[in-house]
Amino acid sequence: IEVVDAAVEVKATVVQVTDAVYGKRHLAQPATRKRVLAAVCEIARIYGTPDHPVGIIANKGVEDAIRGESLKNVFLGHYFAQRGTNAFKVKGCRVVVLVGASIPNLDDVAVHAQTLFANDEDPISGESIRTWQSYGMNVDGEDFEVQVPAFKDARLERLARFLGRTEMVQSAFRVRPLEDGEEKIIVVISNLPLPDLPPTRLVTLKDLPKLMAELAGSKVGPVKSKRQQVADAIRRFRKNHRGRDPRQQEVATLVGCNKATVSKYWPRPA
Repeated sequence: IEVVDAAVEVKATVVQVTDAVYGKRHLAQPATRKRVLAAVCEIARIYGTPDHPVGIIANKGVEDAIRGESLKNVFLGHYFAQRGTNAFKVKGCRVVVLVGASIPNLDDVAVHAQTLFANDEDPISGESIRTWQSYGMNVDGEDFEVQVPAFKDARLERLARFLGRTEMVQSAFRVRPLEDGEEKIIVVISNLPLPDLPPTRLVTLKDLPKLMAELAGSKVGPVKSKRQQVADAIRRFRKNHRGRDPRQQEVATLVGCNKATVSKYWPRPA
């Protein structure tokens, strides 16, 4: 099996998070999921409009969690269910967020491998390693690398990339970044380098909302003040938790700031 990455010019700003792979297991951790969802909520608030909702694609469990946030002006989907669809384009999505990595089931990889490499003399090894991989970007003539998990067996690694990372690229292409017209924005909340999607900006998850606000500039109007963000987060939390009042740390997670900032703008008793 050979995976060929064709050189394709993507008419999009590609923002990629460098902190972690953010696979299913990582996003299943409550603290991690809260931080990621807070960033996604902020991007939806900055860019989402009725005519141009923010496209969000994730693993099915994360998609369900995002639906629980009751976000406005978003259009949701999950990996392995979007190939060939024009729904994101029809809805007017100009921004798409890939939430977490699409990592194929290891049993599925093994089944495919046994079929594809049945005649190989060398036995297939499922041993995993960590390896440095390039993003394929060009910033003032420089590229960057990241250390990520991989299969030691090159055959399994090529197959896993094809089944997983290619799905992420296909999902990003739902906003049709190859077509002429207004430039699109693709946000990848995973540090896995993707074929055909070299990032134009690298950022930590913590700084992602700030960068997205800067990229938006004046096109989406002024960013809400921290006081407004805290008040909105409190209202959203009460709505999603049957009227329960949130703790300050819970609001801090939703807003994407520290507890001290929330305390500063916490509503005072009447």
